[in-house]
Amino acid sequence: MVKIRKLPVKSGSVRRGSFSVVNLLIFLVLLLIIGFFIFNIGKSIFNSMYLFGDNRRLENRIGELYYEKLVLVEEQNSGLSDNVVEKEAKSKLGLLRPGEELLILEDVSE
Repeated sequence: MVKIRKLPVKSGSVRRGSFSVVNLLIFLVLLLIIGFFIFNIGKSIFNSMYLFGDNRRLENRIGELYYEKLVLVEEQNSGLSDNVVEKEAKSKLGLLRPGEELLILEDVSE
């Protein structure tokens, strides 16, 4: 029969402060993984800030276009369309477009 004997363990026998190659590799891999996650979190925050700014710019543009639409609808409703303006310019002011000729018809019933 084999006897198993316990060896006494001294409290100072564990080596501290020494790294083996395996421990160093594990540390570097963990550092790389943590760096990767921190990089991706930073990139996501940057993209969110960029999209937030872009969203605000687009909302401002939508507001500008909405106001422009209101002005155009009001102009259309008030009768200031191009056709009305051209008709008024021709009848009241005697204006002509480039290339148009004015024909004056005289009464020949004399």
